[in-house]
Amino acid sequence: MEEMQTVMLDAYYALRLQSEGEIGVSGDVIRLSAGTGQAYTHLFDIPSMQDEQAAKEWALRALQAYREG
Repeated sequence: MEEMQTVMLDAYYALRLQSEGEIGVSGDVIRLSAGTGQAYTHLFDIPSMQDEQAAKEWALRALQAYREG
């Protein structure tokens, strides 16, 4: 298994990605902590996507829906 890669979505949210080989990438959206050294908050998993760009686009749309309630 490869190391997780973190992609910032904005100042408060990030996408953690992990390669699934030929399948693409999977991961989760997290809320970053306000202080240093504190744990992040897991919001939701993302489905397997073809590549990092597709995953980021999906995560941004999902995050917008999450914020709008």
